[in-house]
Amino acid sequence: MQTELDNLLMTVDPQGIVRGLSRTGAELLEQRVGDYFPVFFRHQTRTHETRLQSIRIPLRGATSHPHSDTQNHKSQKFMECWLAPLSNQDGVHTGFALIRCPDQKDILLSRTSSTSATFSRPEIERALKSGEFRLVYQPEQRMRDQQTRVAEALLRWQRPNGVTLTAQDFMADAERHGLAQDIGSWVIEQVCQQNRRWQMHGLRPLSVSVNLSPQQLSDNRIVQQIQQQLDASGLPAHYLQLEVNARCLHGDGQADLGILHQLKGLGLRLMLDDLSVQRNSLQQLLLWPVDAVKINVRQWNETLASIARGMGKVLIARGMENSQMLESSLQADAMQGHAVCQPLDAQAMAHRLDRGHWAA
Repeated sequence: MQTELDNLLMTVDPQGIVRGLSRTGAELLEQRVGDYFPVFFRHQTRTHETRLQSIRIPLRGATSHPHSDTQNHKSQKFMECWLAPLSNQDGVHTGFALIRCPDQKDILLSRTSSTSATFSRPEIERALKSGEFRLVYQPEQRMRDQQTRVAEALLRWQRPNGVTLTAQDFMADAERHGLAQDIGSWVIEQVCQQNRRWQMHGLRPLSVSVNLSPQQLSDNRIVQQIQQQLDASGLPAHYLQLEVNARCLHGDGQADLGILHQLKGLGLRLMLDDLSVQRNSLQQLLLWPVDAVKINVRQWNETLASIARGMGKVLIARGMENSQMLESSLQADAMQGHAVCQPLDAQAMAHRLDRGHWAA
């Protein structure tokens, strides 16, 4: 006959400490079913007491205390996990998620690129030097008041033949040729100067986000370069936001983590883009100093969104490309996509801000 404990994955006290693991929960962990589990708990937990915790859960002797002395249990196997708070769309704490820490052998580099170059190094270098690159800005719409608080800077290549390319069309080649840092530095310089010009023209300031490439995130010079651009333009640091794509980060994350903490120290806002339920993506959400996360609306996962809310992150639903998506019941802080607003050039973006679509 099953006991009450066996109907629960584990029990958690009001401070978020695991007090008991059921046989059912232990079996799930042993079988490595999934990367995260909603946790049922017996005790009412207050929101201000919830926090991310690193815990060791025994996989044998299922009901033993996770923090008990293991000297007498030398054969005991443990699973390293995080206990992350869950919150609903109203910010109310609803429980915890148990997230397995990734084993080193499970961590894979996720960066991919095509095997053959489409554009040569001289072509891309010429485009950068001759002014063929330009920026457009795609606003996010804040749900509570329909205002624009953040706009993402998107890179475009206006080819001499009249064809306009997006960054996805050529940045893999730029990275292969070692030009990602040069292009990234140009983008940051242009964004800082343009955003400051908007402010100097009396428009209410907003944050502009810039996508960082894996090469930039690996370069220790990026911190000093960004500080120099902020100083040169006079733009306050909190009006620059850096986006890092969860799929483009390094496997172990340690080098990236150090750079991100330094960038955060400058006063910048950081965003994790393309968040998913993959194990390394969850690791980035829990451990990295990001202020906001983006989840593609086509890959929306409510448990993942709940974890992000529980960690106090701003939650953006991206990829809102049609009216049907806008009518969905997703609970996000902001939305982004062509159905919300098309990418705008600098003049059109200024007009949008001048009409009152600014950050409060």
